[in-house]
Amino acid sequence: MISKVKIKVIRLAMLGNTRVGKTSICRVFFSDYFREDEFVTIGHYKYEKQIRMEDGNDLKLIIWDTSGQERFHYMSIGLCKKVQGMLLCFDLTNKETFNRIKLWLDEINDINPNLPIILLGNKYDLIDKRKITEEEVEVFAEKCSLPY
Repeated sequence: MISKVKIKVIRLAMLGNTRVGKTSICRVFFSDYFREDEFVTIGHYKYEKQIRMEDGNDLKLIIWDTSGQERFHYMSIGLCKKVQGMLLCFDLTNKETFNRIKLWLDEINDINPNLPIILLGNKYDLIDKRKITEEEVEVFAEKCSLPY
């Protein structure tokens, strides 16, 4: 008799303004592929990867890469009902995307107040273009009780 191994599935969504690098993060993680002229995501795209954990069990990770465009906003924020966690992204070289994080948090908490959220600052490598200090992010993350 063949036994079926149950694989744990983790579903996450990646939210944030347009052009913060959500798709680039997903592409690098899921396929080790980066392109500087990435296209803007329309709607959302599902990335999947099976990962062997240290304990020998397999985990299936699904991340929904969402559009940051305003016309897809309600579709993107609606994923809060279907996922087990949220990756909330901003661009360290664009102050507006960081300022918008509080609004994203309020919307997420209105839909799913117990949803675990991780704050991601992207474009860390662009040191000379950086507009948000490490201290600003750390203070904000601590105030909102978010891992960064």
